Amino acid sequence: MKALKDFLILPVILGLLPGLIVEISAQTSGKIVGYVTDAQSGEALPGANLLIEDSGMGAATDANGYYIIMRVPPGEYTIVASYLGYQKMHIKNIEVLTDLTTRIDFKLQTEVLQGEEVVITAERPLVRKDLTSSESRLSAETIEKLPVRSMDDLLDIQAGVVRDADNNIHIRGGRSSEIAYMVNGISITDDYYRNQALTLAQESIQELQVISGTFNAEYGNAMSGVINMVTKPAARN
Repeated sequence: MKALKDFLILPVILGLLPGLIVEISAQTSGKIVGYVTDAQSGEALPGANLLIEDSGMGAATDANGYYIIMRVPPGEYTIVASYLGYQKMHIKNIEVLTDLTTRIDFKLQTEVLQGEEVVITAERPLVRKDLTSSESRLSAETIEKLPVRSMDDLLDIQAGVVRDADNNIHIRGGRSSEIAYMVNGISITDDYYRNQALTLAQESIQELQVISGTFNAEYGNAMSGVINMVTKPAARN
């Protein structure tokens, strides 16, 4: 009888695994989307190649000139767009944030001389249209420049975060037990004490995300805030 129950439960578990993998991936990476078009006519360029330099990640445009690159770790990148008969275009300093979408459109010029390339520096948007929560983020580059010595110091300087006499963290006046702690999309919240069960060295953090309000349902067991840490690729191995 037990073997029969295990046999019936196994398909349910396997069915939930893809959704769990997608959820964890969303909490540790972002995505890059956009269109590739002719600079003169505005027509879509299907089959154009997009490549993130020094990463091995890339994509090709569809019939409408649209592309999407999924599961991109947070950080700054350079994307190269190429299409037969057009100048190769580089856009650098593209910022990718965890759980958010970065849109980069390419308008390619026809190639007059073989081997011509165009290099553009991306501008960061003043308003993130896909950001629905109150949050603050620190990248690895910013963390290195701050005069802090530990993860606790990093959290203490975030807006809305205070620490009481017992060294417990509170976000926007909520209880310390109402905070969810995550590393690479996996909960590290102590089930009994409801505090951070694992401490990371600040040198291993690629991005620190502190969500202090209106966070999505993907973050469970949290009421006042979420502290999500994404480690550098080398630290995940």
